[in-house]
Amino acid sequence: MQRFPVVRVGSGTGPAQAWSNAATLTVLQASQGLIGPEILGLSVQAEPAEIIVHVCLRATNDEVSTDLADLESAIDALLTGVVDPPVKISLRIHEGEPGPEWPGYGQHRVYLVSDRLR
Repeated sequence: MQRFPVVRVGSGTGPAQAWSNAATLTVLQASQGLIGPEILGLSVQAEPAEIIVHVCLRATNDEVSTDLADLESAIDALLTGVVDPPVKISLRIHEGEPGPEWPGYGQHRVYLVSDRLR
């Protein structure tokens, strides 16, 4: 029988942290192949009844709009039948730099563009 590693977490870790980790990993998985050159940053804010995906964009265009709709659908598909009760998925768009003025800056970042790619 295989034994899986034990993950030790701090004393303050509980359901909120587990939910935040699950939401972040779900968004990371859903975003694969959907982060194009116009997306400068992507972060996750997990609330009790909602996953807020903060998206920092260089500019909006039809391709970005399609990718973001696909991202929202992919997150929903990954959560369907897994999360009870179902949660709302919200995308919050910010056009500009992914610095401290971006509302997603202080959240769980799953993508931040490299300075070399700007």
